[in-house]
Amino acid sequence: HSGTSTSDQFEIGYLTSTGTDFDGRGMTPSFAITTNGIVTMPNQPAFNVGLGSNTNFGANGTVDFDTTTGSGRFNTGSHYSTSTGKFTAPVAGVYHFDCGLLFMSLSDNTNMGDAMLMRINGSTCRYSFRRSYYVSNTTGAGGYYGDTVSATLSLSANDYVTITQSYNVTTHGNENYCYFQGHLIG
Repeated sequence: HSGTSTSDQFEIGYLTSTGTDFDGRGMTPSFAITTNGIVTMPNQPAFNVGLGSNTNFGANGTVDFDTTTGSGRFNTGSHYSTSTGKFTAPVAGVYHFDCGLLFMSLSDNTNMGDAMLMRINGSTCRYSFRRSYYVSNTTGAGGYYGDTVSATLSLSANDYVTITQSYNVTTHGNENYCYFQGHLIG
């Protein structure tokens, strides 16, 4: 559907029927523009998830962030899966993602270059920011080493984004240090 005008908004495109009767047709618009120029997107995909327990996902293992509620965590639209570690794009568009991980119990001189990767449909699209070895009291203290990755990505509907850790090390179970978040920009 190309668009419909109502008294207070102009609807653009439609999602599949969800049982929600937005305008008498049993369909939900993918987004709408109000007469004030405000874009609204029902069930806009957005998430902020954390890791709640110390876990070793193994070398090249997908990080399954397990906390989607509390402490500012959410999973609007449930497009992030805690069982697979995947965010699946419900609609085509440009999305932004951020991730931070804190690794623990590292020994001096442990290689942590490219400690984590962001992947689209299993293919690497971004490396994490830091490229170094863990050096006690230099790159981290007490065996902890933190790294981040972020990207703005153009995704097709049903593309999925994951975070994998590169090494066989333990990821710290603290959702304030270990998080994955993203949202649809448009």
